[in-house]
Amino acid sequence: MHVGGWWWAAASLTFLLGTRPAGGQAPMTLDTLSLVGLPGVFVSVAPLPSEVERDGLVTDSLRWMIEAALREGGVRVLSQAEWQVIFGNPMLWLGVHLVHPSPHFYLYSIELELRQLTSIPRDSMPAFGATWAAEDVVGTVPTVRLPTLRKHVRRLVNTFIGAWAAAQRYPHPLRRSRGPGGAESNPPPGRGGGPGAAAAPPHRGQKS
Repeated sequence: MHVGGWWWAAASLTFLLGTRPAGGQAPMTLDTLSLVGLPGVFVSVAPLPSEVERDGLVTDSLRWMIEAALREGGVRVLSQAEWQVIFGNPMLWLGVHLVHPSPHFYLYSIELELRQLTSIPRDSMPAFGATWAAEDVVGTVPTVRLPTLRKHVRRLVNTFIGAWAAAQRYPHPLRRSRGPGGAESNPPPGRGGGPGAAAAPPHRGQKS
């Protein structure tokens, strides 16, 4: 289960989990809760090995595709400077994990997560946690068709956009403080971490 409630107080959590949006939909889950009022995301793609990029799947190209899809879907894409100061440091993270056991094909696993600063009541130290995740995509692909994995990535991003759009129909009882230029800023040190409190976390399986 993903850790939720990245910036919600306990009272608001209780309120929202029992709330239904217009149209009588079911009460929200913790995954959905983490998307309510989300102002935007910074996009991070785990770097791909040079061998993979030579075969046609390029890290920067995936990031550009994700950013374009988010903008098209109405989700604000944060710059790194904005991400460092906005409350919760929301990051949409993509990991494409590949094994090349033969020159002719790859094994792959693709995961897409929304990562944010989270905290547990008994621990005052915030840490990055996945508050929303799409279902992983796994399979095999011929080496010559490796670039076609982009369609799976786009499908996962579309899933996130749909979940984000649906979450905006729920009540948003809390207001976050805004910094210069209207950006929603992080709390001061000691109350969830200040600007730049956390760097981009390593992807699963990557040595830190």
